[in-house]
Amino acid sequence: MNSLRQRLRERRRSLPLLVLIGMALAASAQAASPSRFWVASITNDYIITSSLTAISTTNDPIRVGSHTASPAGGRNAVFIFPLPRLGSLSNITSVEVAFTMGTTVGTPTFSGDLWAIGIQTNTSPLIEYCEGNTDPGDPTNMKLHDNLLVAPTTSGRVVISTNPPLRTLVQNFYDSHPDYISGHYLFLRLNPDSAPGTANAWNISTGDGAAPPILTVFAQNNNPPSVTNARPNFVILISDDQRHDSLGVVQREQAGSGRFPWFTNGTPGLDRLAAEGVRFRSAYVVQSVCSASRAAMLTGVYNHVNGIENNFTRFPIGGVSYASLLRESGYRTGVMGKYHMTGQMMERPGFDEAVSFIGQGDYTNLTYYSNGFGQTITGWVDDLTTDRALSFLDANRTNSFALVVGFKSPHSDFTPPTRNASLYATEVAGGAPSSNSLAPYKPTAGYIPDATVRNYFRCIKSMDENVGRILDRLDYHNLASNTVVVFISDNGFMMSEHGFVNAKWTSYESSIRTALLVRYPPLTAARTNNNLVLNIDLMPTILDLAGVSIPTTVQGRSLAPLLVGNTPSDWRQDFLYENFRDEPSNIHPIQFALRSTTHKLILYPGHPDWAEMFHVAVDPYELTNRFSLPSDAALHDSMLARLQELLGQTGLKANLSDSQRVGNELRLTSCGGIGPIYQVESSANLQSWSAIQQFQMTNAVVPVTATNSGAAQFIRLRMLSD
Repeated sequence: MNSLRQRLRERRRSLPLLVLIGMALAASAQAASPSRFWVASITNDYIITSSLTAISTTNDPIRVGSHTASPAGGRNAVFIFPLPRLGSLSNITSVEVAFTMGTTVGTPTFSGDLWAIGIQTNTSPLIEYCEGNTDPGDPTNMKLHDNLLVAPTTSGRVVISTNPPLRTLVQNFYDSHPDYISGHYLFLRLNPDSAPGTANAWNISTGDGAAPPILTVFAQNNNPPSVTNARPNFVILISDDQRHDSLGVVQREQAGSGRFPWFTNGTPGLDRLAAEGVRFRSAYVVQSVCSASRAAMLTGVYNHVNGIENNFTRFPIGGVSYASLLRESGYRTGVMGKYHMTGQMMERPGFDEAVSFIGQGDYTNLTYYSNGFGQTITGWVDDLTTDRALSFLDANRTNSFALVVGFKSPHSDFTPPTRNASLYATEVAGGAPSSNSLAPYKPTAGYIPDATVRNYFRCIKSMDENVGRILDRLDYHNLASNTVVVFISDNGFMMSEHGFVNAKWTSYESSIRTALLVRYPPLTAARTNNNLVLNIDLMPTILDLAGVSIPTTVQGRSLAPLLVGNTPSDWRQDFLYENFRDEPSNIHPIQFALRSTTHKLILYPGHPDWAEMFHVAVDPYELTNRFSLPSDAALHDSMLARLQELLGQTGLKANLSDSQRVGNELRLTSCGGIGPIYQVESSANLQSWSAIQQFQMTNAVVPVTATNSGAAQFIRLRMLSD
């Protein structure tokens, strides 16, 4: 590892020779291709009509204003866009407005003109922004597009993409507000250009599933911060319940055999990361549960060591994580979006800044908490989370930073934003080959509905759009060349495999296998890697790349050598998977699995007749249970022995032999760094644990003699603090 760190330091020192040319090219490309900043209108009822007559739609009350005809009395479509934060000295190249025409009321014969009312600091009352002077010479109320809508327009997407007056209006605002953060709104309106008549109207509602009105500002940063710190920044993107094969690049790779061939172009943002970095094709989690997996990522140790074995345990306030260690070394740390760890509200240990919600949150209209303050915000969850992530990047662009973005997508109940609510309307997933090969504890098969699959992938598509926004912002600030971007899912997701619907928690491939992408331009090139890698590898990888010492208690391994295309001769050939009963209904039993590069063994404590063994290299869908086959007896015995060995090595001693007990004493050896405090605990059922003894590491290896009041079936060592 030291030699690797030396190579990394040498590569960082050689940046002026190896990377600056590429950075200059990237900067020139950035100037040619401005970054895109888009926001949705904050109003949700838009209608343009030639009559004062009440319009009977689901969007009443509608906004009322005036128009140029006499007598005055028409109605307007009013768009209110919160202006995004661009940073100082931004050059706006163009401003685009797009909206979708929906249904009609009556038979409209009038045209519609688009006006810029101005930029205001508040949104109420709307009426004062709709009435008044319509003189094109008034800079606060100017016509942008004459006859933008012409009868008999009835439906479709309408885009105004090139409009110098609108660009000038917005540019002037940013020029006069160089340190703008938030709080200003651009008001636009569609004005009915006709005399009042019967109840005729065009509906521009978001309530019918159409994409909302969007304002897009294309800008380039005239003064991006230079990369002066050799230490890389980190952006860790975590999706929720995302299958390893739910990426466009994977579906293209599986052409002819993938279950979702219509999703080959569904994730351009993630595909971009894959094309510019390393895609790990054999990435797994050590426990397939939301909180447990996230805790394993943070700590680099198994969940029976960090204590987060389910979705109902809080992360220790003093817990050691890559966030806490990076912060101690001078990084600015932030977490935006999903954090989980049961109902843990305000505490986000190790993070300087947190804008997060409780538990699973909701897809729309959820409450974010920041510094003890809760605010309910209207919008789609991953859009809102990304807004806050972008603000963190903007504010810390000259610092060394580590940002975690926790997306809710695609966790159930799958609710995509309206802009993508109609995608894949006729698509059907391919069948799961194992749908009728039921788990030993599954009495009947379940099959996921096509509508549910579509919404699952609509959520992924929408999340991916936000991945693109984050990558664009890194480019905009000239930070991409010095930022490690990691994308990982907290676990897989089962769609009819082995009879499960909307499930994880199991030891099967579709549950424990995840996506993992890493991009860091000084080290990575477009490549795939087939080594077994784990979510507990994330923490030591981040610390290694940051030049921060990795605690000796960490059980994961740094992926840094794999990033540069080198595989250590002692890289893991297998790993332990564990799952402790998580949900209140106890649907899924306790289980341990040994996953090697070619095979898998699954044990269910208390149910020896349920044991399974698969040759996954030739049986990837885990259809044939080989546990009791005489031809595989030798393999069966060696895998059982190896599983017991890994249980011991990771600190969970199962079915301890008599040789490890002397009378009423338990004797074991603990390995760890100087300082950590451990607790020896015993259990008969893996659900409740009793403390036996606490001790502090004073050397790298410490023999421990604990008094054990009973022949407990399971013994574990759990780190309490450092």
